[in-house]
Amino acid sequence: MRQIFNLLKTRFSIGYPDKFTAKDEGTNKIKILILTDNFSATYYLAFHYPLQSLIARSQVLLTVLSQKCVISKVGSRKPTIILNELLVSEAPNIVIFNRYGLPYGSIFLELCKKHGIPTIYFIDDDLLNIPTFLGSEIQKQHGNTKIINERQYLLAHVDLIYTSTRYLNNFISQIFPKQQVVHSIYPPYLEFLISKNKHQVSITRNNFKFGYMGSKGHQKDLEMVTPAIIQILQNYPDSEFETFGTISLPEKLSAFGNRVTSRKAVQNYDNFLNCLYNLNWDLGIAPLENHNFNFCKSPVKYLEYTASGIPTIASNILVYNQTINNMQNGILSEENEWYENIELVINRPDLRQEMLRQAQKQCSQEFALSITSEKVFSIVSSIRRK
Repeated sequence: MRQIFNLLKTRFSIGYPDKFTAKDEGTNKIKILILTDNFSATYYLAFHYPLQSLIARSQVLLTVLSQKCVISKVGSRKPTIILNELLVSEAPNIVIFNRYGLPYGSIFLELCKKHGIPTIYFIDDDLLNIPTFLGSEIQKQHGNTKIINERQYLLAHVDLIYTSTRYLNNFISQIFPKQQVVHSIYPPYLEFLISKNKHQVSITRNNFKFGYMGSKGHQKDLEMVTPAIIQILQNYPDSEFETFGTISLPEKLSAFGNRVTSRKAVQNYDNFLNCLYNLNWDLGIAPLENHNFNFCKSPVKYLEYTASGIPTIASNILVYNQTINNMQNGILSEENEWYENIELVINRPDLRQEMLRQAQKQCSQEFALSITSEKVFSIVSSIRRK
């Protein structure tokens, strides 16, 4: 797998470009054009890495355009003309909308229908109902009426809707009962991206370092467990807490000085995983408030912690309790159990090592990249243009 990854690094950027292309001449390959809102973790997990082995085996040709690239291509010209020229020049067998809405989503779709190009919409959140508590920035990016209406139109008229989880599959099917909706094993387990020669995790270290990795949209989830974090830091003077990502460190934790730290997000998904690994946490927490919006999510945080050598305590809700077996490959916590569960892991280094071992075994089997890769190939093959 790493050989494939290194080969493809030379063929296109794995950072955060506006566009990249991985293709060569051939007639039997499936030519895929992906329109993505941006080059976020969702794109990398859903398509970039799952398609790599298919590109390396010359089964797929791939072009990906971000919103920014589409805006640049059209400029001040007439969108219909420019986008039609794009579809003619790329001549894709499949067009995939990855969380896409604006700009020109409906125009893209109508042009695809005109050219007889099958379309797929991939969705990994309830993007039609963005809660206000996620913050004004996320509301502006994903929750404004124009974007939601465009996504609604695309979801209602593409040839196939591809969802990240069974729950989201059922939820979307109820909203669009006439549409074909499928789901897959998501996300893939990407431990192979991590270079593990920089340090070895020790179960005999004197201090205990735990943390939370997430985006700013999860601020309320972190605040839900902040009282337990405070209590741990008070009762265990050698403990430390750290956040990683765009999420803000809760103000109440500032009283603990340099025992609490905040590390900002890094670009490029493989760099992100390597950075998470090198934080050398003894425990990663994955709190989620118990409401419908969160039910649509995948257990991605659990897989990323596991790939990075970090055992997990997660909220005992649908997202995690279908994947984590309590006290075996992780710990499922009720809202009033966070302190006692973190304390248990502090005092049982043997338990956290065994949970990590079981988690790594499970993830490498159930969420193997080869499985997700073949599933994506099966989905796109089923509706490709003949």
